[in-house]
Amino acid sequence: MHIDWHLAAAAPEWASVPIKKRTVWQRMAARTHGVVTPGNIVSVLGVILVLAGLFAIWFDHYWLSLLLIAVGRLCDLADGVIAHNTHTKSPVGEGVDATCDKIGALATLVVYAAAGFIWWPAAALVGIRNIISGLIGLIGRHRRYGLHPLPIGKIATVGEWLALLTFGLLAALGWSHTSTLGLVSYAVLGVSVVLATYATVWYYRLFCAARNRNKA
Repeated sequence: MHIDWHLAAAAPEWASVPIKKRTVWQRMAARTHGVVTPGNIVSVLGVILVLAGLFAIWFDHYWLSLLLIAVGRLCDLADGVIAHNTHTKSPVGEGVDATCDKIGALATLVVYAAAGFIWWPAAALVGIRNIISGLIGLIGRHRRYGLHPLPIGKIATVGEWLALLTFGLLAALGWSHTSTLGLVSYAVLGVSVVLATYATVWYYRLFCAARNRNKA
């Protein structure tokens, strides 16, 4: 759920729509407290595909793995558009998207490092950053601080996944992650980590500001 397509206000989008004028999906979302929505379905489908792609690595089906992970990531691009167009954006949906993102990213980093697709220190660096930002977001949502990911953080996430998919491609081709293309991917990953770290620090500052406002 990206850009402003799935960023939700304090109340679900359908809350301001009279019951009789709600669409089928808005009614379903209201009945399930925002859990069952088109965007959430696509988010969950996306992470399932990513995990299935990682499982395929166990059987050395590298091309199938790459395909499943790529389609899973496309689902992550589509879920926000779907949520926006069906007018079912909500804080729950934003949380589901963020959770699915982190699960997919961390699982991919662990499996890729274990399979030798990527240097484990690089995977650990990206993973730690994802865990920190994920915890900030999780606590912020639990306390209803109204935090939203920064655009630069989204750009960094795209860069991280572009690099990871390239490492998956290199494995499918039988090339080393230390090849020229692999080194370029590490460079992209490095820039993405720098941008993501900046976004995480800023995200934490927003968290602290919201916490201080609540204490006042």
